[in-house]
Amino acid sequence: MSEIELIQRKTIRVLALGQVLGGFGLGSVLSIGSLLARDLSGSEAWAGSAATFSTLGAAIWAIPLSRLAYARGRRVSLASGAALAITGAMAVIESANLRLFPLLLLGIFLLGAGSATSLQARFAATDIPMPGKTGRSIGLVVWATTIGAVTGPNLFGPGDQLGEALGLPPMTGPFLFTVAAQIGSTLVFWFGLRPDPLLYAQKLETKTKNKISLKSALQTLKENPVPRFAVFAVALSHMVMVSVMSMT
Repeated sequence: MSEIELIQRKTIRVLALGQVLGGFGLGSVLSIGSLLARDLSGSEAWAGSAATFSTLGAAIWAIPLSRLAYARGRRVSLASGAALAITGAMAVIESANLRLFPLLLLGIFLLGAGSATSLQARFAATDIPMPGKTGRSIGLVVWATTIGAVTGPNLFGPGDQLGEALGLPPMTGPFLFTVAAQIGSTLVFWFGLRPDPLLYAQKLETKTKNKISLKSALQTLKENPVPRFAVFAVALSHMVMVSVMSMT
């Protein structure tokens, strides 16, 4: 087996483990976040704000994290995103303690960095060129995410019991699991992605450090109907998915 294949196998294993922990920590954000938003705001109308700020955070944090990846590598970028999610989870807990609804929204916005990290990890699976195996690499990393995503929402009960034992406000206990999982994810990415897949690929001259501006990206969508349709389809599908998840 060649050096490239060995490095790619290790990279996929590290990314998959990081995804399990990331999904494990973020799996309950939308459901419990919606309940907290209703409780702290005092209005049912604000229940959907948790999903809004989580998705908004993922979208906004994706840009600096991707630029950081091209400047410093995936290891720094993914670990930084997970670290931001830790801060967000702690802010959510403190918002319930202080009864501050704006702080809750800020915490959920920071937690969006964890979602952005999860999505970016899928692209990291394709940094090292493996002709004919790109789909399989992405599939394995995406599949790993579902393990944590399915388990996370089921921790509401145990998490609430843990929070109660520690004297935390109601519904914040599960975010302790988020903190622990994101710490694990940060450590996995930081120590596991050696060599860094993106920097390694750049050395192989398969990737460049040229930064793609938002303006050029929009121009690409303007000139090409196929990617424009794809973006529209993904946006519409995500809107339906998130609305069902949060409102349910």
